[in-house]
Amino acid sequence: MLKKVLFALLFVLPFTVSAQAQTKIGKVDFAALVSALPEHAEAQKKFEETTKAFEADFVRIRDEYTEKAQKLEADYDSIPEAVRNRRIQELQEAGQRVEQYRTDITQQLQKKESELMQPIVEKVNAAIKTVGEEGNFTCIFDVNATQGLLFTGKDCEDVTPKVKTKLGLK
Repeated sequence: MLKKVLFALLFVLPFTVSAQAQTKIGKVDFAALVSALPEHAEAQKKFEETTKAFEADFVRIRDEYTEKAQKLEADYDSIPEAVRNRRIQELQEAGQRVEQYRTDITQQLQKKESELMQPIVEKVNAAIKTVGEEGNFTCIFDVNATQGLLFTGKDCEDVTPKVKTKLGLK
């Protein structure tokens, strides 16, 4: 019986050690890689320019609304009820336009940011994939992923420097 157990251990042990040696896990700081690329700074600049253009237009529309509200408040008691009701209706419509414009701006800015960042994200992902394939990694985790990486042991290699090299960064 002891010989059978010893034989089984001697037979199974090398496969267990071999399987453990083949698992190679890496981690990478995806956000740091993205922000280190020169393309990221250019994308940020374009995004800020777009934001400023929308902001200026929004301020103009909001100021028009505020002006109408102040005028209605100042004239409220001195104008006939029919005129007052029309101005209240106009003010409500202007308020709805302000809110709709705010919603539209938010959606357009999100779309613009996505358009600007997509090629950068794809570039970093391609570099990570190349490092993963060249280094025979089983998987590579993003250290910034929320709840994605809860522990890294001593055998988990940080491949951020290798990906930086692939991206031509220092």
